[in-house]
Amino acid sequence: MKDTPNDHPILAPIKARWSPRAFLARAVEQEKLQQLFEAARWAPSAGNGQPWFFIICPQGSHAFEQLHSVLSEGNKPWTMKAPLLLLAVAETTLVREGKPTRPNRHALYDVGQAVAFLSLQATELGLSLHQMAGFDAEKAQSLFNIPQEFSAVTVIALGYRAEPDSLSDDLKARELAPRSRKALAEFVFHEAWQRPIP
Repeated sequence: MKDTPNDHPILAPIKARWSPRAFLARAVEQEKLQQLFEAARWAPSAGNGQPWFFIICPQGSHAFEQLHSVLSEGNKPWTMKAPLLLLAVAETTLVREGKPTRPNRHALYDVGQAVAFLSLQATELGLSLHQMAGFDAEKAQSLFNIPQEFSAVTVIALGYRAEPDSLSDDLKARELAPRSRKALAEFVFHEAWQRPIP
């Protein structure tokens, strides 16, 4: 596990969570998968709309090949060994009585919360995931026949973490690099924009 140099105490699963690129070929147990999506199911959402959807693509399946094909060139090499790729999808247009009514402007936020819940549950179960923005969302939308009222949000590699030695030298260096985050003062303001917290 990578060191998380937090300045204030945080929950253990938050401290332990990080996004590796090295995965074992070991399959993820069905029971654990169900627990992950149960966690996502209980994420909060605007109006309890629950606008999140997931497509599971197991290693060796045609679906895995399809989803892998839409990844950016930087993500393709290390994701080859992931036992699962997931596609997270948001319902970005609200549909009532079979007709699109209006954009759901909170959908991406809500999907992010569902994935956050899923990622913390994964950490608790000894699993790791790596979320990727580097993919062709339009191509994914087409390959998986996703209706236009929905949007492909992120691709997630999921499995058991492997040692960094299984990666190329450049990826290994990134895997071993220290973790860092902005200081609280850079993004938490007091009563007005960019006013430092006391």
